[in-house]
Amino acid sequence: MTRPTTLAYSKFVLRISDGASPEVFAAPCGLTSRGWQEATTFQESAIPDCADEDAPAAIERDADTWSGSFSGSGWVAKENLGMYREWSRSGASKKCRIYYFDGEAGDELDESAIGYDEGMLVLSSLNVSGERGQKTRIEIEMQTDGAVTWTDAA
Repeated sequence: MTRPTTLAYSKFVLRISDGASPEVFAAPCGLTSRGWQEATTFQESAIPDCADEDAPAAIERDADTWSGSFSGSGWVAKENLGMYREWSRSGASKKCRIYYFDGEAGDELDESAIGYDEGMLVLSSLNVSGERGQKTRIEIEMQTDGAVTWTDAA
């Protein structure tokens, strides 16, 4: 049996731009769960059978819209809480990258990287919660604001 080559959690990394020039992308600390989801919506057309108009029509689909979303949860890191709060309340988009690394997670696309998705994202949900006897938790949800591009590591 041939086993797949899998990626460890630390090899799937969100990095958020600081918006400065030159841009610096940094990974927020404290997230213990991360997810990237892509969705396409379709328009449907019921196409009749010309040879048998009484037969059920076949549904054909045409892609209409595409969007992506990033979710994360974990522990509140004081270093990132202000950034999340300002981002949430501003409604602004931030450039983000979602990296996939094969080896050590470096700072740039090097021999250890597979590549990254890059696009503008809005912070659509920020949830901070606490429970007595535990550290404070955080949940974030980001939605794409426009196109996302893939960059291969060369």
